[in-house]
Amino acid sequence: MNKLNSPEWEELSRETEQIRELSLEERQTITKETIAVCINLGTLLESNDYNEDLRRELQKSNPDYINVLYKRRRDLENSDHGIVVSGETSAGKSTLINKILEKNIFKGKVLESTSTICKIRNSDRIRVITEKVTGEKEEQDFTAECNLSSEEGVKMLRDFLEKRTDLTCMSSDENIRSVDIGFPIHFLEANTILVDTPGIGGSGEVTHKLKEYLPNALCFIFVINASSAGGMQEDRLPEILNEIANLVLRSDMPCFHPESVIFLTNKWDLVALQVEEETEMAQVWETLKTGLRKRWPRVREEHIFRLNFKEVSRGKKNASTKTFKDFLNVLEAMSKRAKKIRILQHLRFLQTILRNMSKGLDARIELVNKSEAEQSLLIKEHQEKVERLTEECSQFRKDYLKKTKDTIQIIIQECEGFMSTPTGKYEILNPKGRRPISQVDWNKTDFEKEIRTRVDLYAVEYLQSDHVLEKFRKIVDEINGFRKKIISNIEKMESEWAKLRPNVEENKEKESSTYLIKFGLLTSPVWMTALVFGFGLPVAVFSGIVFAVSSFLGWARKTSKEIDDEYKKCIKTVPERMRSLLEQNCESNISTMIEKVTKELIQIIEALKERLDQITEKRSQILANEVVLHSLDAKISTMEKCVTKLRKDLNS
Repeated sequence: MNKLNSPEWEELSRETEQIRELSLEERQTITKETIAVCINLGTLLESNDYNEDLRRELQKSNPDYINVLYKRRRDLENSDHGIVVSGETSAGKSTLINKILEKNIFKGKVLESTSTICKIRNSDRIRVITEKVTGEKEEQDFTAECNLSSEEGVKMLRDFLEKRTDLTCMSSDENIRSVDIGFPIHFLEANTILVDTPGIGGSGEVTHKLKEYLPNALCFIFVINASSAGGMQEDRLPEILNEIANLVLRSDMPCFHPESVIFLTNKWDLVALQVEEETEMAQVWETLKTGLRKRWPRVREEHIFRLNFKEVSRGKKNASTKTFKDFLNVLEAMSKRAKKIRILQHLRFLQTILRNMSKGLDARIELVNKSEAEQSLLIKEHQEKVERLTEECSQFRKDYLKKTKDTIQIIIQECEGFMSTPTGKYEILNPKGRRPISQVDWNKTDFEKEIRTRVDLYAVEYLQSDHVLEKFRKIVDEINGFRKKIISNIEKMESEWAKLRPNVEENKEKESSTYLIKFGLLTSPVWMTALVFGFGLPVAVFSGIVFAVSSFLGWARKTSKEIDDEYKKCIKTVPERMRSLLEQNCESNISTMIEKVTKELIQIIEALKERLDQITEKRSQILANEVVLHSLDAKISTMEKCVTKLRKDLNS
């Protein structure tokens, strides 16, 4: 099986693809009905009928449920969801935005001269809202004076924006955080916005600003200068991609799917000036695509585009204009798909909390069918199981945090062992696709850098190998297997207090896998994208483009001993660098998974324990409250049916 295509992500992809094409009106209707369920659920949760005992139990399984429900509702009602555009300074990002909008409202920047985020949205009026870092906002309305169908009107808006987005045009006391631009843009519907981020260069502040807008991203577009060292910024791109992976892992990007990334490679006219034959151009293109796939393994082939932005024009028929139209079609489809995922994720949340509420109610309602003696026996049996499961979760957490560290140590030792063998040294110093070390012209190549580059190339290839990935994948599979086992035990106990409802049973299989989908990135090497760059390899080397120092450096030849000594010096630094990278990227993410899985299991167990304690201590009160419990049960059942129907409506 291809390690890049995990069953969990494939399942999510299939479920999303099953959702039929929704019109704007249909999506708004489903969203409106979902909001109505959120409102009704909030009202019920705050009612006197849903008493403190029930709230205390729900708090165990769904911590801070009222605030979480409120955030979900607010997300459905108000939140902007962005098509985030990023790229290196001078890659052509501003030109891309202008081409998408079909208006030249942004001036391109050659230098990293701004840290301002621009949010562009569909609006009946032409207006700009400027927000300073202090939170102060200022709105300017241009509707009456700015005609965007004329060059003069576009220039007026462009000049105004330049003063608020270009540091070289700002006064020293202006510190602008973002600029919100609105005018009629039919491409953007509802609360979808285009987020134009500052060019990525040397400033970490720019990257930080960009990452603030990732959580609500529908999709991510990265603009690449194909003529610049293989086309990719050495550290910022993997940093951003790794941040996306981490956000998805933490469930902080509910609208985002790993395939919702587009790479636009620009300035191929400049590449053509650097090569002599068309075959070389094709080689650069294939090399660039290979490098991108290694950085983001879930990218689809059809989501990597090759064009010259300056050739794109509505009135022209050329390859770049055709490719740009293909890009717009992909972007539109991707945006619609992301909106489907957004609705689906909210409906899943509602199903989960409603299911947890119904379990507690049904156990109390069914209490009338159990004698006190039957209840006591079952309580004793289940309390013992609850204690055992709690201990299992605690022990599992300790064991697997340690196992992850031990796995990293094994990986490093295996790498060290191979590098120290004669065979390893020969293969590392003479990798495929590079000149044999004995034939290198040291007049044109930096000796120390070349040896280190070859050592680091091996280290990176080793880290990205199936052999290493399989070790972590095994841990992830075992974590998922443990969760399934504990959940199965809990569900068996719950079924002995109340039968599972038919509409809940219908979605049980899908919902049980939903949790695993949240951690799908851990079953693919997406979260290892930053490993490549931790070794400081130049992008050109990694991409396969020839790396050489053309200036005369004074080394005519090197003896075997000199090469051997330099090799030994280089491999000594690998273990600690490798450990640091694995701890920052792999151990950090897997530890997050372990903590989240065990925490979630403990919450479910604690909710069951609370239910058992209440049944033990308050049997008579529960039986006396039967009418109210049935009323609550009916209301929750109605909401469950509504949510189930909405999910079916997405597919019908």
